[in-house]
Amino acid sequence: MVWVNLITIAATGVIIHLIMSYISTYVNTDVSKNSKGQYVLRANKFYKNAGLIVLCLAIFIIFMMLYTEGKDKITLAIVFGGLMLSLPIYCLVYYYNHRVIFDDKRIQKTGFTGKTTETTWAEIISISFSPFSSSLKIHLERRRVIKISNQLVGFISFVEMMEKKTKWTAKGLKLPTNEQNLY
Repeated sequence: MVWVNLITIAATGVIIHLIMSYISTYVNTDVSKNSKGQYVLRANKFYKNAGLIVLCLAIFIIFMMLYTEGKDKITLAIVFGGLMLSLPIYCLVYYYNHRVIFDDKRIQKTGFTGKTTETTWAEIISISFSPFSSSLKIHLERRRVIKISNQLVGFISFVEMMEKKTKWTAKGLKLPTNEQNLY
């Protein structure tokens, strides 16, 4: 019985490591400028694909539970369905809403809820890296903070622009490096 638990824990660790490795491979992807001369950083397509797969699975399980007999199963289907639908909805909303748009003058971040924060490179007071949230915290005037995840596709482009436009560097902020030491 102990071996089964150990194998389950090890398999979970391996799966999480593979997912994070897949997501991280696109961090160092160079993104091209759009027609307005801006870079657009987006969440990895993994969030969209995982959200759609889990959404289909959740709907299937809910329907299966609803078609079984018993009043308790309907209550269970509603509670379980609400919990199970929260993950794919979060993944899909994060994928479609979250983005960072920047050029050599401005930074614009649209968060999970669709709220947009905009600033200029000159308004930056300080930048720090939070290893717990895996994000850059950009401190602005009037006590505003913009957090930029280092898991966004093309994050390296933001780091390169940050190093050109500010006094902070990836090495100074102790950003995690990958195998090729791109930043």
